[in-house]
Amino acid sequence: KTTNKQTNQTNQTNKMLPPILIVVVVLVLILLSFAFLIWREYQASNAKKLQHKKVPKKSSSDADTKPSAPPSAEDNMKYFMKYIHPKMTSLQLLFLVATHPVNLRLTREQLDILEEKTKERLEEEEEKKKKNASTMDMMDLLNDQEWDTGDGGEDGDGGDGGNGGNGGESEAERKQRLADMEKKARTEHVSGKIPIEGVDKGVLGQEWVERQLTLMKVWPPKLKDMIMEGVGMEYDEGDNNPFDDPALRRNLCMTIGRLNSHVLNAHPDLISASKKGLVDQMYFKGNMEYRSKVHAFLELLLRISIALRNFELTKTIVQTMAIFKIGVASTTDEKSKQYYTDALTKQYGKLSGIPPTIEITNERIERVETKTEEEKPELVPEQPKPKKTSVREITGGEPCAIVLPLERKHAAAFTAKKLEICKKQGLPVELAMKSYRESWWILVRCKILSESTIEDPNIPNTPLSKIMKEQEGNNWEVFNSSPFHERLITAWPFVVNNVAQKSGEVKVQFKAPTARPGKYEISISIMSQEFMDADVDVSLKVTVLEPETKAPEEDNKKEEEEEDKKDK
Repeated sequence: KTTNKQTNQTNQTNKMLPPILIVVVVLVLILLSFAFLIWREYQASNAKKLQHKKVPKKSSSDADTKPSAPPSAEDNMKYFMKYIHPKMTSLQLLFLVATHPVNLRLTREQLDILEEKTKERLEEEEEKKKKNASTMDMMDLLNDQEWDTGDGGEDGDGGDGGNGGNGGESEAERKQRLADMEKKARTEHVSGKIPIEGVDKGVLGQEWVERQLTLMKVWPPKLKDMIMEGVGMEYDEGDNNPFDDPALRRNLCMTIGRLNSHVLNAHPDLISASKKGLVDQMYFKGNMEYRSKVHAFLELLLRISIALRNFELTKTIVQTMAIFKIGVASTTDEKSKQYYTDALTKQYGKLSGIPPTIEITNERIERVETKTEEEKPELVPEQPKPKKTSVREITGGEPCAIVLPLERKHAAAFTAKKLEICKKQGLPVELAMKSYRESWWILVRCKILSESTIEDPNIPNTPLSKIMKEQEGNNWEVFNSSPFHERLITAWPFVVNNVAQKSGEVKVQFKAPTARPGKYEISISIMSQEFMDADVDVSLKVTVLEPETKAPEEDNKKEEEEEDKKDK
């Protein structure tokens, strides 16, 4: 009996061992998993500390990238003077600006920041994936384990159908939980961190712009169109390809993108991404900064061109400033013109003066009786006075003034739009009117009519022309030998600050030509820095006398004035 009793107890104990062993094994596995997670977190924190403490070794390449003082205005001018040419196109000028060391340095700095942020974000995403994977492994271990009794319900307790009564989630619930986690992570990222193309799903940036420009068949741009042969900027499609330089590639992408912004900005993908905050801020914010720098460098190029008295290059630079501001590729391309007209019509309606234009009437040349310091022209309201005619004779070297009465055909349409905006946004009307700015350029040159050709003296010795003359390897001789009729007599900007001003008078001072006496045609080009197809060309004919020859009536008048001064 005793032996039978011990045998029965041993059998019962053997039946109880399998479930107990399973529970023990599961608990050990859980403890080991938690221990592994704690160990990995500890290792990761130590690695980050070591990474922060690590000091990189200095090398020759590091010395080359060491921050240096920004170039001076004279350095910037010298760089441009080395490459500029009178026959440059707008695209070649923009390429010259894109390759300027300052623009390349700024873009490289932005790319370094982008690379660092991208690396940090990828490391964070990798850590999240590892944590999620460990969590999922733990849940799989708990959810998929069958708490079987080992005998298929031989003792009458059945089993619990695979979930063991542990309250675990079903497969559908598990998938939904993971989807919610992914959605939450994406929402937290977009709202709390800078979206980066290539890291965050659906974010648009440089790669998207390049793809769209490729579909438009304007990317990559042809080097032969962007680089003027013989100006010293040697690039080819092989080893010395500018598109291999990430900074230069980005600058060119922003340049070509700006010239085609009328297409890109209306793209539904970009509009949708902007509303969702899924645009690469590093690219588009850098784009705005780059555009500002381009305008500043174009202004500098304009100063150089005017100092060199070159009409052709000055005209091209003003046109380049206009197309880059508007966002079109050309002032002559029919598609660009149509877009420009449609955009203005959509904004201002089919009103008179749209697209914007000016009209010049009764242009004339007047003598400046008293030599005063040249002042910047401005559009002043025209005073009621008798109609004047242009003088027919002037003396070589004599101070004169070109008077241009003009009418802004678009003044009424622009004013109505400004008032509408003020009303909608509750802005003070006077403040909105004063914030308006409309820039124009007046370029003056002359041509002798009595002879077919004439040799002009060298370019006047100004500080800017002196710098270029002393610089080696540039196109000084090309500028200095430019034809007489392509030489600027003067060039001045004028700005309209009152959007409602419909008409006014601009007066530009200049000195009469001294090259040779004879009959001249004075050509005046009024060019817009804001609008397309708004440029106006007018001309005046005048006889230039020898500097020593003065009209007797003028001499008598001056003598009488001097006598009057003495008497007073």
